[in-house]
Amino acid sequence: MDNAGGGRRGLRATPSLELFQALSDYYGINCGNEVVDLGGSSNLNLLVCDADRRYVLRAYRPYVTEDRLTDIQLVRRELSTHGVNCSEIISTLSGQPWIVFDGRLVEVEHYVECDVDMDSWERIKIGLSVLGMIHTILRDVEVSAEAKFPVFANYIEPHQAVNKTLQGTRRVREWNPSLAEQRLADAAEELAYFVSNAERDLITLLPRQLVHGDFWDNNVFFRGGNVALVADFDFMGERTRIDDLALTLYFTCLKFPEYPLSEDYLQRVSM
Repeated sequence: MDNAGGGRRGLRATPSLELFQALSDYYGINCGNEVVDLGGSSNLNLLVCDADRRYVLRAYRPYVTEDRLTDIQLVRRELSTHGVNCSEIISTLSGQPWIVFDGRLVEVEHYVECDVDMDSWERIKIGLSVLGMIHTILRDVEVSAEAKFPVFANYIEPHQAVNKTLQGTRRVREWNPSLAEQRLADAAEELAYFVSNAERDLITLLPRQLVHGDFWDNNVFFRGGNVALVADFDFMGERTRIDDLALTLYFTCLKFPEYPLSEDYLQRVSM
């Protein structure tokens, strides 16, 4: 999905001396050579140090607007206020919540020390209880349309699933696919129709609200056995609540393939 939408999404930012100078000019943070790229497929996330203080500098992709970032920061504050640990933003020297650098929004937050990601059965069980808290807290949070409907996300609305799948499989068949790729395209279409038909009468009955959008693995950090930081709200948006849970369960299936999906399996992660 890199630089999707005909270039509208933009590429992930890269560190530069000019960026570090802006960090010094607007935040008074002089990081020198102590910079670590923390990873992340969407944004540039840099661990920067100034004396004995550590911060995370985040440069968003060009498509992220001020309205969307305003609401992402609002959501993180609301969650923190109600007991879900999220990052604390550092204001600029003039009191602003971000700066604009090279056509991108850039924010700075306190670095949170963590031990591990949400990458075990025990931590997934703990994390799911936090996800439930997040859903309860965000149920009544009002945000802008840009926060509800991200331009680029890991989610397709149910009524778009079949058409979007067919767009993808047509592209696969246009590149002279192997037999295995053809079978994959056939299976994708069969699954899309099956799910669409199965949920047609249910979708309007399912609770819909603002959700995190990517609650999994290295977006959920632990320290001392507890969730220390919920990060990465890039895919935050309004959708059916159960789909936010489904994403976590889906990646759990991939992480632990030795446990096939079953009623017992679902009970295991929800106990």
